[in-house]
Amino acid sequence: MTTHERLDALLLMRGKSQSWLGAETGMGQSAISRVLRGEQRLYLDQAIKICDALEVTLEDLTGHEPVGEATKKEQSPDVATILRIAETLGFDEALRRLTLARQPLTIEIPKQ
Repeated sequence: MTTHERLDALLLMRGKSQSWLGAETGMGQSAISRVLRGEQRLYLDQAIKICDALEVTLEDLTGHEPVGEATKKEQSPDVATILRIAETLGFDEALRRLTLARQPLTIEIPKQ
């Protein structure tokens, strides 16, 4: 799952809009839109502002796992679970279930 797909899922999960995120981060709505379409990459300072606004970690946003035990933090269970489900089902299917069915996303996730 790409960063822009993860950001889209996080916005949907939090019930927040692109306009809200733009206002919270100081980024323009058009810049947020380009990021969500995968047309623009995030700078680290932008990613941090987005994470702060959505109350998630950089790991939640990017999917990059920190190296070394000292840098690992617990991911909030709701974010971690939903993103794992989205990765397992595929982004389009997870989004379809979240928006159309309004049913909880439940699938068997293999233990790692």
